[in-house]
Order: sequence, then C-alpha cells, then structure tokens
Amino acid sequence: MVGTGGGWLRIQVITTDCAEVYSQFGDIFLRLLKATNRQLYKILHKYWSHSFHPIVANDYKHTSAMDSSNRIATSRRHDLDNLRTFLTCLVIAHHTSLVYGGSGLWPLKSACFSSTTGPLLTFQAINQSIGMGLFFWISGRMSAQMLERWSRSEFLQKKILRLGLPTLVYTILINPMTFAFTIPILDFHSVVRGLLDYWKSIRGVRGPVWYTALLLVFDIVAALIQKPLIGPRLKLHDAQEHRQWDILVYRALGKWGWLGIAAASFFVRLWYPVGTVMEPLSIQPAYLPQYIFAYSLGYLSVQQNEDRFTGPFGRATDTTKPPEEGDPSTNHVRSNALPLRFTLTISILILPACIIPQIWANWSGQPIDSSDLTKGGWNLSALIYAVWNEFSFVLVGPALMAHFQHWYNRPAASWLWQARHSYAAYLIHPPVSVAIELLIDWFIFAGGKGLCASDMGWWMIARPLIFIGGVGLVNSVVSFALGRLLVTYVPGVRKIV
Repeated sequence: MVGTGGGWLRIQVITTDCAEVYSQFGDIFLRLLKATNRQLYKILHKYWSHSFHPIVANDYKHTSAMDSSNRIATSRRHDLDNLRTFLTCLVIAHHTSLVYGGSGLWPLKSACFSSTTGPLLTFQAINQSIGMGLFFWISGRMSAQMLERWSRSEFLQKKILRLGLPTLVYTILINPMTFAFTIPILDFHSVVRGLLDYWKSIRGVRGPVWYTALLLVFDIVAALIQKPLIGPRLKLHDAQEHRQWDILVYRALGKWGWLGIAAASFFVRLWYPVGTVMEPLSIQPAYLPQYIFAYSLGYLSVQQNEDRFTGPFGRATDTTKPPEEGDPSTNHVRSNALPLRFTLTISILILPACIIPQIWANWSGQPIDSSDLTKGGWNLSALIYAVWNEFSFVLVGPALMAHFQHWYNRPAASWLWQARHSYAAYLIHPPVSVAIELLIDWFIFAGGKGLCASDMGWWMIARPLIFIGGVGLVNSVVSFALGRLLVTYVPGVRKIV
C-alpha cells in the first residue's frame, strides 16, 4: 500500500509538471499568433483558456461542481466586500450626523447643535439616496447565488439564523442598552424601570435592524417564488441563443425602472411622509419602493451575468469571461461607468431644486408656511425630491460600485476594516456610538459651553461636518474593533454574523 501511494504521488507530480510545460508552450504559441492574426488568436485563446489551461480549467472545474449547466465566477468578490465595509462606515457616519444637527431620530441630540445646515442636509440626502439601496442590491445578489447552491429549506434556515436571530437579540437586549446610556440618573431602579417600560412598549423590531428584518422578508419571498433554472443562464452578450423577452425586461428595468419607483415613492408619501415609521418592521414606507427595486436588480443580476449595478448610464462587464492576454491586471475591470466625482457633483447641484417652489412662493409674495414639503404631499417639492432621490441612486450608486470594482477589487489589507466584521459592527454600533457621543458631549460642555461658545458664521457651518467626520471615525473604529473581537472570540457568533 505504501508503494502504491508513493507511485501515485510520483504520477501526480509528473502529470502536473507536464501540464505546466504544456501550458507554457501554449502561451508562447498564442503570443506569436496574436502578433500575426488577432482574430484567430481570440478564438483559440477562448478555447485554450476554457479547455486546456491548467489554472483556468481548474477554476471552471470547481464552478461546474456547483452548477454544471452554468459557468459562474465563484471567487469572492473583494470589491463588494470592500464596498460593504465602506457602506457600514457610511451608515455609522449618517447616524453620527443625527447627533450634531442632522434630521432624524436618534437616542441622543447634542445641545451644542440645535439647528441643521445646508452642507449637513446635503450629506444626509446623498447617504439616504444611495446607502441602503446599495446594501439591498448586494444582498439580493448574494441571496440569488445562495439559492443556486442550497435547497429552499437550507436557505431559509440559514437566513432565519443569520437575519432573524440578530434582529430579535438586538430588539430585546442591545437597543434598550443604547437608551439606558441616556437616562439622566443612572441608578439601578431607573434602569430597571426604563427596561420594563421599553419591553412593554415593543410592537415590532427597533433600531437599525429594520434592515435585517426587511431583508429577511425579501429573502423569504425570493425563496418561495424561486424556480429551478432549466438550461443555461441568460447572457446579455449572447442574446441570440436565449430568451429575448427576459433580457429586454431586465434592461428596461435597469434603464427606466427608476422613473416608476420615483412615481411610486411620491404616491406612497401622500399617506406615509418621509420620517413615518411603520410597525412591526419599523421601516419607512417612503423609501420602500427603492429597496424593492434595488433587491430585485441585485437578484436578477446573477441570472443575467451582470457583475455590478449599472443603471441607465453604464454597462457592466461579464465576470464569467476570462481576461484577455495583455490585460494589465485581473483585479482592475474597465467599464464605461460615469466617474464618481462627476456623478456626485451632478447630484449635489440638482438637489437644491427641491426647494425652488418654496423660494418662488416667497419671492412672489405668497410664502409657504410649511418647511417639510419635501417629505410628502400634493406639491411640487415632494415630487422633485422623490425624482431626485431615485435619480441620485441610479446615477451615483453605479459609479460608486464601479469605482470599488476598479480600484478596490482586492483583499482588504487592514487588520480592522474587514468585511467579515462589518455585520457585527453594524449591529453593535448604536450603543457604541451613543456612549462615545455622550463622553464627547460632556467634554464639549466641560467648564462652560467650550467649543459651543463661538458663533462665527463659518464655524457654525463647518462645526457639524468636523464633528461628524471626527466622531464618526472614532465610532467606526471602535465598532469594527469590537465586532472583530465578538466574531473571533465569542463562541457561536461567527456562525451567525
């Protein structure tokens, strides 16, 4: 038996060496052919890469083990991992802005920042328009890939464990801990009374886990309507061999669907204005159409072999196609997406159009009393804001995703900023942030008003952004560090988050 094993090992080594020599010979031949006949080179290169090249063929062999009828890239998407980390930090910064003059609900409001400013509202509006939508796009794509690997029952069991259990634990334990920090007199009786009042008032999920609760609902619906894929997966670059209707519908949804979502958002806000929360999921119906739209596009992107969110202004590449000879790097994907800076500039410049009707009314001598027209109702400001929010999503969202695909499509080198710990950081950031913000607020008012004493115009405008940047960075660092500790050292957490 020992001799047989050693002989088999020697055969494997000899076979591997021969394959490497054969691969090198083929590569040399292809390079020579490329210099003489480029069209023939492309045909033979594709055939060689799929059939004979040891490294590429091995990758496709593992892919076929997952799904023999399709060739899907199964390697980890580092660009999406890094984008998830960035979006988590963006959520933490957005919640930090609520403390320092931002519009929205948060357990703590700093007395030093009583009013909001234009730059702060712009920061919040951009975050709201793209942040959670991209989260749902990524989640929809991941759910579609999981449904292809697992059975329906396995998928639902994993999703209930990964989404349902953290939602329940956060609502019952972590969220009341966040509010406990804000109790004026922190003694035993006050804490117990506050916890009892909180638990009695629970009518649904609380805090940022509305996202996990809503995502669980989307995943359950996707699992129930999922049909087994018969035959090869649809490919946009080979439409002649597949169903034209499905491809056209997907393209139309990606290019023009945002207009229907803007209209749906406007009508939803007639009954549920921005800021209205609906139990038991604690979601804002005002933004629900966008979340459904984003999840659906992410889910369908797997079937259509789209590697990223494209929107109406760009076209993605096919990740299942092997890179051509001479490409500078397999980690950098060229696409015709609009530059990120350009899209942000356009979005910011168009945003003030939401208040033009109010400015016009004041200028014409018929001032409008309400300052919340953009939140909803039969008025032009609400319509413009609904259109701008979805336009900004399909404009800036694809540009941000393409930016990460081009520049950050590699494993994160940082010890701290790891996508593996972003979910844990997302779940624990509220109590962490409130504790840090309380400490900083105490420092601000130590010995008087301190940093709040100055009322210079430039300082009043810049102060919120400075605090959001500084405190938001501290909140993110501590949240990710504690998230890493939880995932690494607390038994059972790794299997859930």
